[in-house]
Amino acid sequence: MTKLKFAEAMQHKAGLASRTEALRAYDAIVEALTDDLAAGGTTTLRGFGTFKVRQVKQREGRNPRTGKAMTIKAHGVVRFTPGKNLQNVTQARDFIDLRSLKDFSGAVEGQLKDLRSRLEAYRPKAEALGEEAKKTYRELMDKTSAQSAEAKAKIKDLSASGGEAWKEVRQGLERAFGELRESFKRAKDKF
Repeated sequence: MTKLKFAEAMQHKAGLASRTEALRAYDAIVEALTDDLAAGGTTTLRGFGTFKVRQVKQREGRNPRTGKAMTIKAHGVVRFTPGKNLQNVTQARDFIDLRSLKDFSGAVEGQLKDLRSRLEAYRPKAEALGEEAKKTYRELMDKTSAQSAEAKAKIKDLSASGGEAWKEVRQGLERAFGELRESFKRAKDKF
């Protein structure tokens, strides 16, 4: 997340008046954190985590360009330890990168498109069989459209909220595809 996007999120979540105000708040947070760490302090953001400076001892190393031995001076490094809330969020979430989500979304849309085209192939047969078959066919198409819209909405929720939505999407899609398979079998038997 870039500084600008982070500031925009701060503006919306904290109800700040403007992006400029959010950028000033962002800069103040970063400055306070930097000042505390530069002074050797420890900054704890309850629920999020703890930033602290850890001293690394002098050691022998190698210059990566020349391969010659060299001494690496003692220095401080900033360490971050995640808080319990952050750990719970990251452990509960099934991490899905954007590519995986797009692949998943594409696969679902492909399956729904395939199902719809298969159902379309039965339209002439349904129309030839009479009113009851036409009615069953229309109900099946309506159900397919509704479940397709529900699947797309759940995929959108997934991209917005993470782990819990992902579990819900998987369960919902499994249920929806199961129902569609059953409906398709019944329709196939009727035709």
